Amino acid sequence: MSDLDSDAAFIGHVTCHLEGWLTDDDAAVTADLLRVQEPWEGDAPLVEIGVYCGRYLSLLLASAARTRSRVLGIDTFQFKDLAAVHDGLAALVPELMAWLSLHQGSSGELTADSLLGLLGRPPRFISVDGSHEYPDVLHDLRLADATLAPGGLVAVDDFLNPVAIGVNRAVNAFLESTPNLVGVACGPNKLFLARPPQAERYRQHLEQRLLETPAARGQLFRKRLATWRGLVEQDFFGCPLLLYTAG
Repeated sequence: MSDLDSDAAFIGHVTCHLEGWLTDDDAAVTADLLRVQEPWEGDAPLVEIGVYCGRYLSLLLASAARTRSRVLGIDTFQFKDLAAVHDGLAALVPELMAWLSLHQGSSGELTADSLLGLLGRPPRFISVDGSHEYPDVLHDLRLADATLAPGGLVAVDDFLNPVAIGVNRAVNAFLESTPNLVGVACGPNKLFLARPPQAERYRQHLEQRLLETPAARGQLFRKRLATWRGLVEQDFFGCPLLLYTAG
């Protein structure tokens, strides 16, 4: 079974059975980007700010198990009890739970030093999916910029979602401040950022996958690319941003 087949099976048998909001395209692209990242950053930890029931977190756990990494989930657990989230994941992937730690609290209470103290070293992946209010998202993006490993990725949830205007405002304000992060790709509900030296490697890898995959996102990508490259790649704060979507 290929890596992509294996990821599709995991998404179908685990991820899709956890409550939450995650498109098939965003799940598949995340799993693929994690695969290509693993040899670069080894056993560096992964972080999710905003766990809810662990749907997206499950993808991080699958990657962590392959590299024997730690996954830290940060959430207030005001919508779903921490124990219920833990038990829901354990029912589906008991073999992966050894890699997971859940931290109850607001990410707004964390500094770069305190987050690194929890992790022990810079993380290779940070999912920003907590509060969608402008000041909170801006804080989380700055926290990610201050702690991410050199080959790391940041996934921002709900960028360009019309019911999450605070996310859009925070992303734009953050990138206007010229951080050490640039755009890689944007899909139905995820924006990926990386350190400038690695961003092009991620974009090239993802584009090759989109050119090869028979999935709907690949078919549409190839059709749009044949029409005009501007339909699949646009300037985003001075750097190219690859666009993938099946709709």
